[in-house]
Amino acid sequence: MPPHAFSIDTRLADALAADELLYVRFTAFSLMFRKLARVLLREDIASQLCLADVASMAGIPAADLLGVANGAELPPVGELPDPVDPPTRPDWLLGDAGDLDGRHHLDVRPLLENGHEPLSEILGKLGALLPGEVLALDATFHPAPLRRLLGSRGYASYAERLAPTHWQVHFRREPASGCGCGRGR
Repeated sequence: MPPHAFSIDTRLADALAADELLYVRFTAFSLMFRKLARVLLREDIASQLCLADVASMAGIPAADLLGVANGAELPPVGELPDPVDPPTRPDWLLGDAGDLDGRHHLDVRPLLENGHEPLSEILGKLGALLPGEVLALDATFHPAPLRRLLGSRGYASYAERLAPTHWQVHFRREPASGCGCGRGR
């Protein structure tokens, strides 16, 4: 059992620094962590996420991830399916097409195509949104882990596939909620 007692608010970077086998246990618990390694093992990103965020991204209960982090031997879990969107756009996306008030745009496709991880840029852009404002994010794939992470931080989302390698996901900052590790800003 690891000598550390992590909490759900422990920063991922601090947990990884304290326990060199932590990510090995995470990947043994859920294969989703293999997919997320490129994102989560970056120091700049790991310092922005707490263990609750990591659980949201992986689509597993925070209590289970915390148990694994603290040395519990839990049976491996499968992956959550991607979020399913209603067939019609949510009310907060309807309105005049020319109405750009409260709408922002970020196209991360060039970053992804050049091998860069855009999570820091996305979190920065979202952190500047006021409640009710919308960010349209263009990506080369459906970013389900990002949607789960931001859902846990108080953002509503809606995704549309515009082309085989072009997804647009709209995030709306909901009224304030939050915790000590950065969720809900």
